[in-house]
Amino acid sequence: MCGIAGFIGSKEAAPIVVGALTKLEYRGYDSAGLATVSDNRLWVRKDIGKLPEVCDKHQLNKLPGLCGIGHVRWATHGGVTSANAHPHLDCRKRIAVVHNGVIENYKELKLRLGHKHTFTSNTDTEMVAHLIEEYMALGDSIEEATLQVTRELKGSYALAVVSATEPDKLVATRKDSR
Repeated sequence: MCGIAGFIGSKEAAPIVVGALTKLEYRGYDSAGLATVSDNRLWVRKDIGKLPEVCDKHQLNKLPGLCGIGHVRWATHGGVTSANAHPHLDCRKRIAVVHNGVIENYKELKLRLGHKHTFTSNTDTEMVAHLIEEYMALGDSIEEATLQVTRELKGSYALAVVSATEPDKLVATRKDSR
């Protein structure tokens, strides 16, 4: 089962997010990842394996920034691969999304995005990052863009979103999911 965590504050986010993800270990998962925001860029590391393995291999605790999101995944859409591990990014690698749940209409939304975006995974989550990218390109803030996207989603979900263009914000929302 998937789990997400996020933190924004006056301390380094990575150790706090990793600590929160550690508390989700009992649920079982196949991959883990983290995205932090520092110096107006995203720092993203993710891989298959248990959280301690991914932490050791990619030094997750050392990712810089006071804002971060993380994920432990149990595959529901797409196989167990590094590409399918969360967080997922937009085309410019400026927006990161982690997701727990199932987006039932992701295929239709992905088709609507067409060939304007490059998809690197087989998940329902990556489409959310690209939809947020679309709305932010029109001038929406990360909050407004995420709200617009949630109006289009069918299914249950919990989402956490960060953006390098708005480094002092972390957006979280949910519908019928925890």
